[in-house]
Amino acid sequence: MKYKLQINDKTLTEDKIYNYISECKNLPDILNLLNLNLFSIERLEPPFGELRSEHLIKALEIADYFKNDEIISKIPLLKKIYSVFASKKQNKKDVVNKSHIDFYKSRFPDLQISNSGWNNVMNKISLETFISIDIISEKAVIIWNSLPHFLTTNSCSGHYDANRYFSFSDFYLKFDANTINISNVFDILKSAFAEFDSNIFKIDIEINDNQLGIKFFQIPPEKWIAENDKIPIIDLCTEYFEQFKVTFNTDKDFEDFNIEKYTSVIEAVEFVRKNLWKYINQMNLNLKISDSEDKLFWKIFQRRCLIFEETYKDYYTSDKALNNINLFWEKIEDTGNELQ
Repeated sequence: MKYKLQINDKTLTEDKIYNYISECKNLPDILNLLNLNLFSIERLEPPFGELRSEHLIKALEIADYFKNDEIISKIPLLKKIYSVFASKKQNKKDVVNKSHIDFYKSRFPDLQISNSGWNNVMNKISLETFISIDIISEKAVIIWNSLPHFLTTNSCSGHYDANRYFSFSDFYLKFDANTINISNVFDILKSAFAEFDSNIFKIDIEINDNQLGIKFFQIPPEKWIAENDKIPIIDLCTEYFEQFKVTFNTDKDFEDFNIEKYTSVIEAVEFVRKNLWKYINQMNLNLKISDSEDKLFWKIFQRRCLIFEETYKDYYTSDKALNNINLFWEKIEDTGNELQ
């Protein structure tokens, strides 16, 4: 895997970041620095994404557990950070199978997973991959990978400092269609989310070939919107649909927006969200945007695609939104445990 330093504070330079690290004297200093979210580490190969502060702290914890910086050797910045608090006389310990499993057991002591299940986890999730998994979704990933014939391919839970904040989560798996009764799994998942308020939560469970996808999106309740003097969501939906209508009404696939056809406001939001990404991606493609122009293009248009997240940011960074995200992942965990 190849990595690149991503500086989040544009007033800083790479040299300045290294100077900050050099000024750290111990682990608490390091943690304080990382929690400032001044920088992240971008992954340049699949699976793409960013290692944020929670992932970087986890990487250091893993290196310290094994008393070995091999796992972070491809990220010079992390090696530099680790050297601040790592013992100079520590004994090197190889990352062998037993130690790998012991690490997972130490991190998740409450999980009731068999020895064969832990072996499944070890064979499916490398430590390098585990570093990139969001903390909130870690336990769900471990549980589902402990099951035979399932392999997780993606998980995202959101972050305080990410563009989507805590509005959205998703979880994707591959399964062996010859072994797994996926209809039964679908029914169990559907039942697990039956109590979610369908007016403010959108749960999509999709099965395509041997892929299972579970997506979650939430919107603020009407009471929160009124108390915080925000534009009503349905008004925001209508405003953006009018923009679609003027811009894309020649598209033969364009679907008329009709509030009455939706069973809830969240359905209307999903219509607008999906079309924002669809048409702006289409424009990016049709204009033959170059790689150098692409960054500028999305600097302009990404905020428009994320209009709900931008408009209701205060809600999506609140404890209430985070609690809803945690509840979603707890349901994923419960379903995985039920299938054990």
